[in-house]
Amino acid sequence: MTGGPEFRRALLLSSLRRDGIMSEGLFASLSGTDVARLQLWSIAGPATYAKLRSWHTGWDLERRYRAADRYPVLWLFDPAAPRLVTSPPVVAFPEAATKVRGRQTLPAARRALLGVEVPRLYQAMSFMNWRYGVMFNCHVVLTFKLMGFADHRTPVSLMASWNQAMKRWLAVGPDKPRARWKKRARAGAASEHLWMYAVEHGRDQGLHAHELCVVPREQVAAFTAYAKAWWERAAGMKLPEEAVYVRHRRVGDEEKGYRRQVGWFRYVVKTLGNEVTITDHEGRLHNGRQIFGLKDAYWESSPVEVPRLAGVCRALSRKEQVAAGFVSRWDEGRLEELFTGWEFEARRERLERDAVTERMMSVFRQMDL
Repeated sequence: MTGGPEFRRALLLSSLRRDGIMSEGLFASLSGTDVARLQLWSIAGPATYAKLRSWHTGWDLERRYRAADRYPVLWLFDPAAPRLVTSPPVVAFPEAATKVRGRQTLPAARRALLGVEVPRLYQAMSFMNWRYGVMFNCHVVLTFKLMGFADHRTPVSLMASWNQAMKRWLAVGPDKPRARWKKRARAGAASEHLWMYAVEHGRDQGLHAHELCVVPREQVAAFTAYAKAWWERAAGMKLPEEAVYVRHRRVGDEEKGYRRQVGWFRYVVKTLGNEVTITDHEGRLHNGRQIFGLKDAYWESSPVEVPRLAGVCRALSRKEQVAAGFVSRWDEGRLEELFTGWEFEARRERLERDAVTERMMSVFRQMDL
């Protein structure tokens, strides 16, 4: 029958082959559901394709979109590391934050190893030191296994909401008391919530998150109490002390504080994949774990179904870095200088130049030139 499913499948295959998007063998490995999605998305147009996100199941499926085509351009990238699957790759479609005919679907499983997230986290930390002149003084460990969540996706998706709540909490100073602040917390000055986190799937702890953040010393106890209360409301149960653990270290010395920050950073990103390689400014190839000071190979756990493996606050985002004119040692390819603390000296020089410029402008204004 010319209008039946087989006819429509053959018509779709011919279109995909004509556009050089998918081979017949790869198309044959698709499930009926995937074919139906292809047919649906080919009608919906490029706006639908733009909503799709990257995912990992040992094979990385990447998408590129061409304005002239009605179909997503798909290709497979085979990493050098051993794959999680030995059978021929099956094309699946991204599930995270994607609705198919009105139904919210779950994210596909991915390897629980960090990759491009590690340089992004380093850039965020370096930018914070360079712009604000502060260092991470709190290491928060959130053990989702102890919170009773039945899946991976829910607690990781809640990380953004939790950090937004902590941002509002820290933004309240003594001049703006609110009901959620206890009396012991009102003495603290308002501060910006600077943070970054990475998700890890440990052998014993299960799924958990490590977050580095900046909390005023006088607010740490209240910060810990509020963070635990927030996660208890999210989990709907009383949590043990180990579920939300906050480790604070006072920064009394710049050099010691920076060394501690670097130690925490390396601990947070210890799940960087063993196969990651990095090229420096002279074109030499290096192992990623050696560049970031991660000596021992990390044990790889089973795949996780999470929308993301790391995150940073908006104040430390790449957009803010570009707007501020920030160029790090990573941008320059000077990998041997990543953890030298160069940001603080550069900040002092920048502030001195700004002060000189301001004095000169003040003189010019007085002269009415």
